[in-house]
Amino acid sequence: MLEKRTADTTHALASDPSEEAGTGSISPVSPLTREFSGSGSLSGLEVVPLEADRMEEAADLEQRCYPHPWSRALVRGEFQKDISARFGAILDTRLVAYCFTYIIPEEMHILNLAVAPECRGHGIARRVLCHSLVSGIHRGVRSVSLEVRPSNKSAISLYASLGFKRVAVRLNYYRDNGEDALLLERKLSLQDLSSLKKRC
Repeated sequence: MLEKRTADTTHALASDPSEEAGTGSISPVSPLTREFSGSGSLSGLEVVPLEADRMEEAADLEQRCYPHPWSRALVRGEFQKDISARFGAILDTRLVAYCFTYIIPEEMHILNLAVAPECRGHGIARRVLCHSLVSGIHRGVRSVSLEVRPSNKSAISLYASLGFKRVAVRLNYYRDNGEDALLLERKLSLQDLSSLKKRC
């Protein structure tokens, strides 16, 4: 089994219930506001493998996204592990979202999925996650798992829309408040490639 982490894989979405519906607003002071004008176009957004040259930027984004963020050393460490697979969303040269996963033969565990506060509500989390899943399929992954807080309704909704099912509860999983974690899983196959690519 993959190593389990006590970070909420998507608690950056917890304060953004519109991530799924795409009805969130962007702060008028954000330099990215113009990119999301009108119907919420993501013109210029690119999802790419997240390499070491973005390590410090990822560590900065982690601090902005989470009430209980990983340490900078922990974020940096993810870039050094052979089993680590990472994707990031780049907009106007800036890293605005990322997904960290572990991959071993036929299994993926989603560690961390986060979107910059000023960019939430536009489906970026879905796109980054789908890129990760597609990459996993190409690498032979057949099963994906993650933990999420029961209170994180928007993240649960996102995962459910992508076929994840609740399989267990991990009691007192989160160290900050002792909240349980829901263990979600889904299977992957080559037949999933087409539908997932459409969401990337």
